[in-house]
Amino acid sequence: QAAYMLTSSTKACLVPWLAGIPERIGYPREFQFGIVNRLPAGWLKSMVAFGPRKTRLAEQVCAIARLGKRPAEDAPLPAPQLVVSAEALAAWRRRNGIDPAGPVIALYTSDFANKRSWPIERFVSIARDYVTRGWSVWLIGGPRERQAAAEIKAQLPDAVDFTATPDIAEAMCQIAASTIFLGVDGGLSHAAGALGGPCVLIYGSNRAYVHGPVNEQVIFLEPPISTPGWVENTRAVSEDKVREALAAAVRKHAPQFA
Repeated sequence: QAAYMLTSSTKACLVPWLAGIPERIGYPREFQFGIVNRLPAGWLKSMVAFGPRKTRLAEQVCAIARLGKRPAEDAPLPAPQLVVSAEALAAWRRRNGIDPAGPVIALYTSDFANKRSWPIERFVSIARDYVTRGWSVWLIGGPRERQAAAEIKAQLPDAVDFTATPDIAEAMCQIAASTIFLGVDGGLSHAAGALGGPCVLIYGSNRAYVHGPVNEQVIFLEPPISTPGWVENTRAVSEDKVREALAAAVRKHAPQFA
């Protein structure tokens, strides 16, 4: 009887409309008035506001959920949390011959042709720095990241390419087993935030305040809005800024490797 539209995609919202589901709950982020026919309070403010005045994506999802047949209490909901059990993590390390005592930086690059990504030479430079300090470098992702991982590994043979991972549970173990996660805007970055480990995330045209993970341990780096081309790429996020953020996160969450 009801569909909850958590995506901004008009194409996705058309599915429940074409299926004849009478109540279609969500935010009309792409002006899907009529397709979306039940709107949360404050939807107009969310559409016209900018920056910290805008309703965060996680808050929008919670607001949609509160419009259900048995709505949740109108109280702050906790940040998303994913848990990999100690037993599952230990078993994964055994299967893959991973030394739990060694520090690891996990890199999530997305596709280098994607404007959300960060230049390959900068990922390689950061990774090389950590290799010289005795860290392992893991390349995390799936089919979209395989070409990027191959390009990095060609320049940094010591990197471990996990982009052929067969299922999402394996990817969660990879992230949970790493010491720190460096990534860009994407689903695995949200998973890394929810897993609770230290994360440094580079965001661009999708502003981190609205679209990024809401977990407290996540550090965001973004191009200043005044930077020419900030919508098109993340080049204005410098290597120095990333190094500083990574070092701060390691000092706070894994001081034994600082």
